[in-house]
Amino acid sequence: MGHWYTKEGEPQHFIVGANGKERGTTLRDARKLDLVPSVTGIIDVLDKPGLNNWFQNKILYACLTVPRPEGISDSEFIKIVRQDASEEAEEAKLRGNVIHNCIEDMWNDKTGDSMDYEPDVMAIASSAIADICNYCGETDFIPEMTVAGDGYGGAIDLHNDKFLIDYKTKDIDDVSKKMAYPNHAMQLAAYDVALDFDTDSQRPASWFGKADGGRRCINVFIDRTEPGKVVIHEWKPEEITLAWEKFQLLLRYWKLDKGYMV
Repeated sequence: MGHWYTKEGEPQHFIVGANGKERGTTLRDARKLDLVPSVTGIIDVLDKPGLNNWFQNKILYACLTVPRPEGISDSEFIKIVRQDASEEAEEAKLRGNVIHNCIEDMWNDKTGDSMDYEPDVMAIASSAIADICNYCGETDFIPEMTVAGDGYGGAIDLHNDKFLIDYKTKDIDDVSKKMAYPNHAMQLAAYDVALDFDTDSQRPASWFGKADGGRRCINVFIDRTEPGKVVIHEWKPEEITLAWEKFQLLLRYWKLDKGYMV
């Protein structure tokens, strides 16, 4: 299911179908409602080497650990292995969503039933917040704001006038390994432009890195299981400038590929 937004930045991920039941918004719905695609949906046209490598490793581990029933063919066993790896990947995704929601609730100072998370999730979320605040030297942020730019929309994890932050949960086995990829920079660049988008005139890419404009763009990688294992990557202004140029090309490609020149 893709994510969609109105041109004012309101989420429109679900609609009520003709049968009266809620369902995911489709491209056909988007055409009728004049919606814009999400930043992540646009970037999904690219290959993701980090994610692909992670899933390939899951399949390899499954080959080593999943018992092979007697008498089944290689193709049948491959299906079992793929199913096992897919289930583990889905569990990791759900775990990441829970951590993400917990971080959001903490930023919003929620208490009581709305903060009914497992202790380890609370510890992971609170340590990530502490690291972000220590790195940035401030605590005044706006969490989970939705925005729309010229032909796209999205939800920003965290930002203020100085910083733009997106966090991602991962299995971090080695903090020295590469975690930040160009697609992450493109996501941040698109959000940065959308935050200051003027419907009358699109801000030029050269705006990035000026003394009086451009937020510091940061990815925060959070381990899914170990509290305190957090890696922060800050992109250079020139990297964000290049990322914005790349994103514009991807957006153009997405529109041509879908035949949807919104």
